[in-house]
Amino acid sequence: TCDSLTAHDKKSSYFELCFANKAKERAKVADIVLVNHTLFALDLSIKKSTDGMVQLIPERKIVVMDEAHNFEKMAVLAFSDEVSLVSLLHLVNKSIVKKAVNSGDIARTVDALRSVLLKYIPPKGEEYYEQMKLEKVEGLGRVVGDVKNILYILENDGGLKADEGSKSKVKEAIKEGENFVSRLNKFMEEDSNILKWSEAREGRDGILIKLKLVPLDISALVKSELFDKHTVVCTSATLSVVNKFSFFKGQIGLSDDCFREVASHISEV
Repeated sequence: TCDSLTAHDKKSSYFELCFANKAKERAKVADIVLVNHTLFALDLSIKKSTDGMVQLIPERKIVVMDEAHNFEKMAVLAFSDEVSLVSLLHLVNKSIVKKAVNSGDIARTVDALRSVLLKYIPPKGEEYYEQMKLEKVEGLGRVVGDVKNILYILENDGGLKADEGSKSKVKEAIKEGENFVSRLNKFMEEDSNILKWSEAREGRDGILIKLKLVPLDISALVKSELFDKHTVVCTSATLSVVNKFSFFKGQIGLSDDCFREVASHISEV
């Protein structure tokens, strides 16, 4: 596995050695790219949230999805999201952010998010905190404004971009901040297809509170991001129920006019 801390961009002296970069480069020239459902679903989610500007795997015209009856679960996870104080601290504790932004402004931003989260502590049972369903999270607007102000400072402080290394750090921080703002906005929106809730647990530094959301029906998202854009072949031994595909089609977002065939047996080649 590889994340933002272990991956290296093209300017890094370790770029040629990075496993993730090597895999991406090989995938660009491959005739067939084999990925699991998790990576494929994450690719759809990231492309949607970035308007196609970011992708994990190369663009393709034809997709063959084996064990397709399992894909809905991975798609739900990919389009789910969560926010906690840790999410913000990861951004504001970056050295480039600390260098550019007044420590008092950073502290006020952290306190603003902490105050919002404390409003949504779920009730505690005998041993553990329960989950608390939410309709809409109030108070995040100020946090969004504060984070946008941090991003504005990073973008417009010319002294931060004196060398290529600093430019890369600024770009990374802005990208992370924009993603965080996008996630906060999701919790402020009213959407009948999104289930929101809070959960909490005791930590070394106090109570860790998380806001979480998940789509109730993933079919429309999968249809718009996958089936409307690509030729897709779905295979599995358990796609049909009594030789009908109605359940699978509704679950995954397939249109009524899609070609379908039940193989009653597999011929030996």
